[in-house]
Amino acid sequence: MNEIARDQGWKGYELDDFNLLILLFKQYSGYLIGLFLVIGVYVFAVLLSKRVKHQYIPFRHKMIFFFYWAGVALLVNLPGRYRQAIIRKEGSILRSDPSAAAPPTEIVKEGHRLKVVGKSDIWYQVLWENQLVYVKSSDVWIVR
Repeated sequence: MNEIARDQGWKGYELDDFNLLILLFKQYSGYLIGLFLVIGVYVFAVLLSKRVKHQYIPFRHKMIFFFYWAGVALLVNLPGRYRQAIIRKEGSILRSDPSAAAPPTEIVKEGHRLKVVGKSDIWYQVLWENQLVYVKSSDVWIVR
């Protein structure tokens, strides 16, 4: 895909460390989350058995356990927020504000891939050349 994008002059297809990390996470996230859940359940069982036997549990162990589960919750919920979009219409207009009356920042051809930052009504806020711009939602395909 990178060769095709390079030949066509499309932007956003460069494979940097962050994109590689996201790609690997999407591919192996089920195994990783399963492993963390098994470890968490095991530690919970150990702490529960200590509690039942009235053994002392240091406060730092409780805090580590709490932050561990907070990290697992973050790991489960955060990657769903990372989205990308591909321009699907020739001559799509990137604007500085989410309005049809906003001045155009740039007019781009189809095929470019953009990182989606947010959404406002029918506009996606995207990152284009390290600049936050808006593109109409009907002009892009969202990559899942």
